[in-house]
Amino acid sequence: MLVDKHECVSSERMQVTTPSCKWVASRAVDILRVEPNIGTKELKMRLETNPLHRCSIGYDTVQRGKKRALEEIYGKWSDSFELLFRWKAEVMKRSPGSVVEIDLLEVDGEIYFHRFFCALKPCIDGFLEGCRPHLRTYDLQTMRRKRSQAS
Repeated sequence: MLVDKHECVSSERMQVTTPSCKWVASRAVDILRVEPNIGTKELKMRLETNPLHRCSIGYDTVQRGKKRALEEIYGKWSDSFELLFRWKAEVMKRSPGSVVEIDLLEVDGEIYFHRFFCALKPCIDGFLEGCRPHLRTYDLQTMRRKRSQAS
């Protein structure tokens, strides 16, 4: 015979826990690999409405979990900043004559990335041999038109 109401002691010990940012990060990795620019609000909604989870998650928890998941996917920002200088050295080694400039700012003893410029040697050569003569011809034609209009 089945009883509708279950009064076993073990069922009363069941606790509901709030998801941690570590839990959110583990679930968000798959979503962020497909949509890395998804907003925190949208991610929160997807995690809460997933039929496997069905839980309520705080916005801050989702935000910290998302940051943790992105670090797991792409690595830490400081590590990628260091890789930029390694990349510059590799470009200069493999394509001598290229121009790679990394501009940094120092504010209160902290160093910040400011801007970046890269021109590969084949692109520089292509511009000098291909585009430059056309630009000069265009410039001369423009100057002739201006002279004839001024007279």
